[in-house]
Amino acid sequence: MHRTLLLFALAASGCASVPPPPVADLVPADELTALMPDSVGAFLATGDEVYRGYFADSAGALTLVTAARTYMRGAVMMTLNVSSMDRPDRFRALVEAGGARATPDSVVQADPALAAAVAAGWDVYDVAFGRLLLHEDGRAVEAKSMLSDVPATAVATVDLARLAALTEERVTVDTSFVRASPPAPAPPRDGGVIG
Repeated sequence: MHRTLLLFALAASGCASVPPPPVADLVPADELTALMPDSVGAFLATGDEVYRGYFADSAGALTLVTAARTYMRGAVMMTLNVSSMDRPDRFRALVEAGGARATPDSVVQADPALAAAVAAGWDVYDVAFGRLLLHEDGRAVEAKSMLSDVPATAVATVDLARLAALTEERVTVDTSFVRASPPAPAPPRDGGVIG
């Protein structure tokens, strides 16, 4: 009897084994960091960080790595992020749910760097305090500053062709990636009517 229970317990534990951690193809963080300039106009680089994230919900999973550089000009700060992700469609959905809007064509066409980026397959978004460029191959560049003209200048300093050409490597999603899934956006209280 005890032997039968032991065999049953072993069989049950085998069925309930922990699945292997997910894997993703991402550009290494040091290669992303190497694309960022030491200065942007009068802004000087003051520090680098690397952020990793993994989100999974009913809409699917997203794994990304972001190299982030902080710049200062006196007391004014600016940030520049360069990212690699395995699901740009999922990333786009999260960005748009967070309030990002496509940059108007008139703005894009008035800026030669943005117009060239769009011609090369990048989508341009206005985000809070900045600008985001996203490529369907899973690359993104984002700059933010309280000074409205700085983000456009900052994203133009990144070699987008070089970024798009970087080789991805297979990585295992470990505890440095895992984050809580971002909250779903709340519906507008007024039904979306501006008035």
